[in-house]
Amino acid sequence: MGQDQRSDDSQRPRGGRARLPLSIGSISWWDLTHTLGPILLASAAAIWLTLYFVRPAPPNTLTISSGPAGSSFALLAQRYRSILARSGITLKILPSEGSLQNLERMRARDSRVDIALVQAGIGAARASDRAGEGNLVSLGTMSYQPVAIFYHAAKPLSRLSQLWGKRIAIGKPGSGTHALALALLAANDVTPTAPTRLLDTEGAAARNELLEGSADAIFLTGDSTPPAIIGAMLHARGVRLFTFGQADAYVRRFPYLHRIDIPAGAFDLGENLPPRPITLLGPAVEVMALERESLGPLSPERREELLERLHEIERTAILRKIPGSHAEQLYLLREHIEFVRTNLARSRADAPAAGA
Repeated sequence: MGQDQRSDDSQRPRGGRARLPLSIGSISWWDLTHTLGPILLASAAAIWLTLYFVRPAPPNTLTISSGPAGSSFALLAQRYRSILARSGITLKILPSEGSLQNLERMRARDSRVDIALVQAGIGAARASDRAGEGNLVSLGTMSYQPVAIFYHAAKPLSRLSQLWGKRIAIGKPGSGTHALALALLAANDVTPTAPTRLLDTEGAAARNELLEGSADAIFLTGDSTPPAIIGAMLHARGVRLFTFGQADAYVRRFPYLHRIDIPAGAFDLGENLPPRPITLLGPAVEVMALERESLGPLSPERREELLERLHEIERTAILRKIPGSHAEQLYLLREHIEFVRTNLARSRADAPAAGA
């Protein structure tokens, strides 16, 4: 016993601590690859899929070019600011003179405007301005802005051609009101030649001219006057609101216009104003100009550019997932696309004859 104990004591290290045997095995790189390889590949695939499919978060601040103070464009922008605020998005409202300035701001290369309200039918873009349209995308029709034509006359007018020789306020040059008024009057052979006088006044100034007798008729649209003004003007003595009895013909000739039927009493039930149903015309509020431009003269190069853009719009509409509740709007969009494509094809067929 004593000898065995001495033998055990002799094997202990000095200091009284036990020494444990260590054994380090060799590393198998083949086993390590098979173990960690699938994990690394799965992680890489997950990162790639995240970067590819997950889009960056939308901005929390947007800038919209609206319209004159008190106009329907300005009021609509205010409503959208409240709606977007519920989702934590700040909408900065930039006042403007109307549709044309809104479109110019969107075309500007250094523009900080994200969204703009534009009245349809303000005229085709100049060739020098088209370079800035590459990134413009139309969100579609927002609303219809009726054109209200008030006039003084002993009896109701049935045609715009009856305004020949009158003093007509059509808005400032470059505004949507001005461009639309010129188009409608020209279609009725009413041109700015004597004795007809076209006045460059709009909004409150135009209303005052009509009430004071310095103008015989005025054109008003949503981007230059609030809708409530229509009701106020109907209360004015001797002032009439023009009703488009030829509305269907106008819509056929001007595809960007839409028929708007107003029932009797819509503006004042107590006094039954208007006293009978009337029909107005209104362009759509949008950012898209392909439809209008397809109706005008085009070079072969520009026609091909429009066809390519049209194809891209149609392709995007088809591939995008659309809720069933929006199916009708999708079909309407494709009808408009086909309408523009037909116009472009017709202009291509007419080109040789024109050149001859």
